[in-house]
Amino acid sequence: MKSLFLAFANPIYTQIHVLEQQNQKLKQARDILLPKLMNGEIEV
Repeated sequence: MKSLFLAFANPIYTQIHVLEQQNQKLKQARDILLPKLMNGEIEV
């Protein structure tokens, strides 16, 4: 029963970890780009 649960849950926890890493990278990009966009250093 435990192994069945782990087989089901492990991919979910792996996906959560990957998404957390992606969110961190997106936050860093936002923090770098937003001030430049607001100051007119970057045009859209």
